[in-house]
Amino acid sequence: MQLAYQIFTSPLGEILVAGTPHAITHVIRGDNRSRLCSEFLYQNDNVARFGKTRYVQDACEVLQRYLGGECDVAEVAIDPSGSAFERELWQAVRRIPYGKTVTCRALADAIGRPEATDDVTAACLSNPMPMLIPSHRVLGAGGDTGGFLWGGSARAFLLQLERDHAQPGAPVEPVYAGTRIYG
Repeated sequence: MQLAYQIFTSPLGEILVAGTPHAITHVIRGDNRSRLCSEFLYQNDNVARFGKTRYVQDACEVLQRYLGGECDVAEVAIDPSGSAFERELWQAVRRIPYGKTVTCRALADAIGRPEATDDVTAACLSNPMPMLIPSHRVLGAGGDTGGFLWGGSARAFLLQLERDHAQPGAPVEPVYAGTRIYG
């Protein structure tokens, strides 16, 4: 399976989005477009050198609208590489409503694994596509905001973005419709 990719500039720096013609597999942030591209190509030998597909381009447009406060990203199909536990956890993370947060402990309880708080934390840190799997919405004990793959300032930016643009009266319970994960 060949991956295509595209890079765009965002308030968080350069964002590389990669995927197949049907699902996104990576969302990576960096400060330098050339370095980001080189590192991605070095780490992934199945990347098509020709660049983008329509699906990757559409996903980039959704992410750009999300970063502008215009939409959520729940409708973007993803195909993350990870263990069965990670994939289950990431699917649960995608159900956290826009503008809401949960703790690692609450998320572990929600998936029926209350003893797995440390595993939840590790899975959030290994998330291959922040924003599409919104692990910035998963906080540590007592609301601790440390431990986000892209760093504390990126997490703060995303949380503030969602607080500023969340719809009043948005549902408090997780929304399951539209959450798609392939595998």
